[in-house]
Amino acid sequence: MTIPGRFCDIPGVVKLSEEEGGATSNTWGKVHVGRLPEVVYGNVAGNASDEAAITVGCDNGGGTAAGNLAFAVIVMSGREGRLTALGTLSTQYNPTGVEHPTLIAAAALVPGKVTVEESWFRPSDANCCPSGKAETIWTLQADGSLSPGPVRITS
Repeated sequence: MTIPGRFCDIPGVVKLSEEEGGATSNTWGKVHVGRLPEVVYGNVAGNASDEAAITVGCDNGGGTAAGNLAFAVIVMSGREGRLTALGTLSTQYNPTGVEHPTLIAAAALVPGKVTVEESWFRPSDANCCPSGKAETIWTLQADGSLSPGPVRITS
């Protein structure tokens, strides 16, 4: 699978083999890129076929939560018999003064909208457990792009 690398400041695309790969980020240098196992399906485009939302992340290869650098949700479409990215949904709530990046996952894909949930770290949170929660609804625009709405803090 080939995914856009912009979420991790990687120019161009990243080829994933067995759900992971490597690349060079303009911000962090050599990074590990991986796809998380959960996939959410739904019909965002309002046509006869479903799209899939996958969560991807990049890290420094250290193998711990402290090595996480960025996360995104990529909405994929199976147009013309091949996978193409309909959009890359980035985290919208990124508090300052915390060590870890905000986590993101697709919650629902319905005609014209993608709802994502974000989990963000407060300064007192342990590496395992972000306690902040937010939700953003991305809307499909006439040109086929996805645009974020306002962030709603849920906890």
